[in-house]
Amino acid sequence: MEKNHLQLRLFRPGEWGAIVDPSSPQDLFCPADDPPAIGSWVSVEVQFERGPLFLLSGKVVWRRPHSDRRVRAGVGVALDPRHRATVDYINGWSSGMLAERRLHPRLPLRLRVVYRVGPRRRVNFTRDVSKGGIYIHSSQVAAIDDEISLSLAPPDAPQLQLAGRVRRCEETNQPFGMGIQLVFPEPAMAERYASLIVDLERRLLRGELPKELLPR
Repeated sequence: MEKNHLQLRLFRPGEWGAIVDPSSPQDLFCPADDPPAIGSWVSVEVQFERGPLFLLSGKVVWRRPHSDRRVRAGVGVALDPRHRATVDYINGWSSGMLAERRLHPRLPLRLRVVYRVGPRRRVNFTRDVSKGGIYIHSSQVAAIDDEISLSLAPPDAPQLQLAGRVRRCEETNQPFGMGIQLVFPEPAMAERYASLIVDLERRLLRGELPKELLPR
């Protein structure tokens, strides 16, 4: 389905709270000179001035054309549930509460990962990564507590061979996938992976990561 493309430019992190519906954090207002029709699917490119870029998408649930000069024309967008991790990250970062919300903040990044479920080798992408684990988009999931080996492909760096245990699965409601708690037998590998996560977050917040690494 073809999507309308909208751009949302914000100068300060705190402006995010003004465009998100407080009663439903998965809904946001996006200004648009020519608001798409209700029911349309739209992509929203959220760009913070001298800061991070995020890609979101969803369905237009209301629109406001240029009928009143006192208010901005635009649309209300019900965001796709696939972007839950991205929205959670923006909410925490923009409010300055990211470090307080989780021991290991989840970075909404789309990294290629190779793994096995049963006898089959599979290739998919992460929904988010953190110092403690990763979440993989996949319609084929392993069982809870299964051990799993992973090959993670970070940008501009050699692949990382990781191991972990499946802690959460989503098989009934989209987006399908599984959360994996990572295990590091060697301290050197734990330090290498932690350094990677720190570098990825730094590059994300500076707007230095290519769009291909952002969930869409």
